[in-house]
Amino acid sequence: MMKDTNKIKHKMEISILLLIGILSFINRLFSVLKTEPIIHEYDPYFNYKLTNILCKKGFYHFWNYFDDRSWFPYGRETGQTLYPGLMLTSCFIYKLYHMFGLLIDIKIICIYIGPFFSFFTCILTYLLTKRINNTTVTGSLSSSSALLASLFISTSPSLISRTVAGSYDNESISIFLLLLCIYTWINCLQKGTLLSSMICSVSTFYMALSWGAYIFVINWISLFILIIIILKKYTIRHLLIYNVYYILTTILCLNIPTISRSVFSSVEHLMTHAIFILSNFLLFLHFLIYYIKLNENFVKNLFIIICFIIFILIFKFVIFDNKVSWNHRSNILLDPTHAAKHNPIVASISEHQPTTWFSFFF
Repeated sequence: MMKDTNKIKHKMEISILLLIGILSFINRLFSVLKTEPIIHEYDPYFNYKLTNILCKKGFYHFWNYFDDRSWFPYGRETGQTLYPGLMLTSCFIYKLYHMFGLLIDIKIICIYIGPFFSFFTCILTYLLTKRINNTTVTGSLSSSSALLASLFISTSPSLISRTVAGSYDNESISIFLLLLCIYTWINCLQKGTLLSSMICSVSTFYMALSWGAYIFVINWISLFILIIIILKKYTIRHLLIYNVYYILTTILCLNIPTISRSVFSSVEHLMTHAIFILSNFLLFLHFLIYYIKLNENFVKNLFIIICFIIFILIFKFVIFDNKVSWNHRSNILLDPTHAAKHNPIVASISEHQPTTWFSFFF
């Protein structure tokens, strides 16, 4: 009897989740149903043009395409100056449909890719919430909170505005990828295997291919490792999986022309390098204590001194030598009026007008 009840609950849970996903998809079709299937705004049209080139003329032509109608009068080398993840995803879906004999126009795929990924965003939010709750909450409360989280993200106004049908921009798939990075990292922490760490690195690489906000992902992962080190909640396995994640993610990001050398020259990546050095130094200290049998107090004092020296060197490198630079996302995060002061054209776009800190508290 209990087994039958659990089966019914599980089926109802899946049914509700699918309904939430369908609701999320339908909510984003208003502009298409009201008028016709069209692409909105200028950036989505530019993305559509490049996707069309990728599907019709191949990757080589897309990667080396010079657009003489953008950034007039200088033109633009598109392969070196954009995040190609959105175009590659759309082209993959297009080829997949054609492989099964469904001859759908690439423009239709570009229009509906936002609602399509919003459906999977709801599913992933449910899985992510349930994965987190499995360690703290049990029973029906875990399922209820996961379904509520899925419902909330399906009706989030900010997410709807970026994934509405016809809005063919990087954010159409990147919110899903952001959640995917979080999910794979939590999975990596719980399993602690080499494979799970590699999967997390690949998902971060996909995120970096698609959106510049990947820097938030790599930094909060580094911050997480720093916090568990400070709280002394880490294990050797945590340090090892971060090493694998860092090395593979750095190598992959170096192969994205838009990012390339900024992996080593921007402040946004500095924390990842610092935590990588710190984690390896901790591994070395554990080796000295447990295998070489050095005095533990001596090793701890040595660790504090070396950390202080590293901090001074990093501070000198960043502040005085001016070897690295902040990108516009970090500048706007620290100072919401930065774009208005230094780049009024960027500030004139509504999506580049963040809420000021003052409005959060007063």
